[in-house]
Amino acid sequence: MSNAVPQLLFVRRVLRLAWFVLGALLLGWIIWRNVPPSGVVRATARTAEPNGFIEGFTPLDRARPVQERGAWYSDVVNEPVYFHVAAPRLYDRVRVRLRYKLDGQPYVGLGARTDLATWSFDVKPIDVPMLDEAGWTARQDGELRVYERKATSRPAAEVLETGSRVAVLGLDPVRWSLKLPPLSNEKAIDVSLEEKGSRTIYTYVQGGAFEMSLGLRGAGASEARVALVRDGKTLLTRTHRGDGAVALSLSGAEPGLYRVDLAASDDVTLVGMTSRQSRVVLLDTAGEHLHAPKGAVRFDPEFPVVTWETNLAKAPYDAIVARYRPPELDADGWRVAEASFDLSSVAASQGRLQMILSLPAIKSVGGSMRVDRVDVEYVRPPIEPKRWLDLLKLEL
Repeated sequence: MSNAVPQLLFVRRVLRLAWFVLGALLLGWIIWRNVPPSGVVRATARTAEPNGFIEGFTPLDRARPVQERGAWYSDVVNEPVYFHVAAPRLYDRVRVRLRYKLDGQPYVGLGARTDLATWSFDVKPIDVPMLDEAGWTARQDGELRVYERKATSRPAAEVLETGSRVAVLGLDPVRWSLKLPPLSNEKAIDVSLEEKGSRTIYTYVQGGAFEMSLGLRGAGASEARVALVRDGKTLLTRTHRGDGAVALSLSGAEPGLYRVDLAASDDVTLVGMTSRQSRVVLLDTAGEHLHAPKGAVRFDPEFPVVTWETNLAKAPYDAIVARYRPPELDADGWRVAEASFDLSSVAASQGRLQMILSLPAIKSVGGSMRVDRVDVEYVRPPIEPKRWLDLLKLEL
């Protein structure tokens, strides 16, 4: 009896240690599968056979499930089409890849939802036959692709900086690198306006102080927000409620293009503007109408944007710069294209990210798109062995 008790205690300790080791191994395996040291997790699913990472295409009257030779596909006959992919934490980017065949579509876009409160998506071109089959010379420059009527060897940055007959696709159209000759007699402007709702205002600063004041009316029920932006970076922000003026000033402003973003509801009216700079233009909410106030000097702060409706044969462009890489073609005639999204700038809900597949010409020109499968790849920096052990300890 005296020998049995120590033996029993020893067995219990061994079992406890075994359970602990097994639990640690299981936990480590789960972490290894979901947070691999390589920093990459991949998943794939056929569009008509979703899994835990990728949900099927909807609505089904636009993306019809079709079975052929024992395999299921989705035939996209109308647009837009939606699907969801998982949005796991601890990852920085997600790459979404489609395998498909195309029939008669000049443009295909793939996007991710960016705002849950509004119907807003970041849509990126993934297949643009209208450019690739236009007969223009084309070359890849990193993430950018340059199309030209007459071939040159200029890099994309030079085309954007010096080109005067340039359009863009999938790029911020603002000409941040714009350089204009100084005005010999620049004069301040003070004008009355009647512009309702949100507006974008561009101005070119020759140097020295930046000064602009916006007169607002009707900003009592909701706030109006004003931001000064330079080279894509916000320099100043102001929030205004009620009637009155919003002043923006910046001493020692570097020469170049500046943008003032006015975000306001339609009950807010921009009734006046004073500016130390005389190069000033206003752009409406839709981004289609550009005009200079009375007394201002007009200039072009944005590149024209190519759409699927652009007639390249008649368009006044010598070059087009697109953030785009043409799809790959496999031996069976399937096309493979992808888009990458920053997970910090998209709007995931309950661990899912809504995607949109856009074929804007399909309602006008007909045709279809058969999608075979969706691949997703989640990426973050690799975890060094020490960091992986720290993560394991944290989970334990």
